[in-house]
Amino acid sequence: DKISINSKALEDKDFISKAANRFGSQCIVCSIDVKRKGDQFCVYDRGNLLEKNPLELALEYEKKGAGELLLTSVDFEGKAKGYDLELLKIFQNKLKIPLIINGGLGNPSD
Repeated sequence: DKISINSKALEDKDFISKAANRFGSQCIVCSIDVKRKGDQFCVYDRGNLLEKNPLELALEYEKKGAGELLLTSVDFEGKAKGYDLELLKIFQNKLKIPLIINGGLGNPSD
């Protein structure tokens, strides 16, 4: 069983550790929606771009006890043209927890 946490994790970072203590880190999936702003990536929450670095936020979630990270490229979501490789490079080999990619898959070769 897994629990996915998105906006609540932004509002209350202690919620992650509380959930991890109660259910175990292996059950906690923190979700981060990311959108481009010029040449930078920002966290996107409820229709708003936040001045937060997605990688720094992911590392913070990992420290708080998240067992997995779900990363969604809002710009690529629903386009079926492949993943945002620039975004993926930023996260490559930076986390110790599993990273799930969402947004852009068009076919199995993506």
